[in-house]
Amino acid sequence: MPTTRSAAKQSHTEDSSKGASRKASSTSAKRKAPSDSDIEPRSGKKAARKREKPANEAREDGHPGEISSGSEPIIINRAPVLQLWGSVVAKFVHPDLPWVACLSIGNAISSLCAVSKGRSIGLIKPADDTKKDKKTRQRQFDDARIVKVMGFSLPIKGDAVILGGKPKPLKGETLEHKFGGQQYDAVKAAFEDSLQSWKGHEDELNTKAFHMYEQFRPTVASGQKGWGRKGELSTSEIAKAVRR
Repeated sequence: MPTTRSAAKQSHTEDSSKGASRKASSTSAKRKAPSDSDIEPRSGKKAARKREKPANEAREDGHPGEISSGSEPIIINRAPVLQLWGSVVAKFVHPDLPWVACLSIGNAISSLCAVSKGRSIGLIKPADDTKKDKKTRQRQFDDARIVKVMGFSLPIKGDAVILGGKPKPLKGETLEHKFGGQQYDAVKAAFEDSLQSWKGHEDELNTKAFHMYEQFRPTVASGQKGWGRKGELSTSEIAKAVRR
């Protein structure tokens, strides 16, 4: 029969064993149940990648995508960027012009540059220098207001620039669709905000505006490889190139 002393010793040993078991169980539970702060960063990154994928796929398909912040580059063709830039510059240097006329100016500048580029890389035929064509070009200046924007002298009748004897309008909705809603607003705001530093220096701006565009425009391959391709446009680069 065990003595009182040995029984107490055995009871103490059992209590210690139970305490160690409870401690081990507690430690195991902590390992099996990580806190929310341990889980969220990893799952957040995966979710972000899943959210970004559809937008990137849409851009590759040629449809406007959404951007999550103004610091991310916008994937877009050069033409709509030049159309919007030319329109905003026209409104800044000629504030009396209605926005619809400024859109036509931006569209005309983009068209003239596209034709010039196309001819230089052999995708568009050289200009027709026949007497008939010269007369057509001359008639577009008759009874028209000549507006100078970004180094271009453009004849305007009503609210549209006349090119090749025909008006060259541009609908605002069409231009917005090329960017996508949030992207259009972000780029237009970047243009307008950066141009404020040129208040009182509109003439100087007019001579430098096209060079500014060459600095922030989307980067594409040179020659025929880059014709019609998309590149990255950054609103932060716009500010660097434009602000005085």
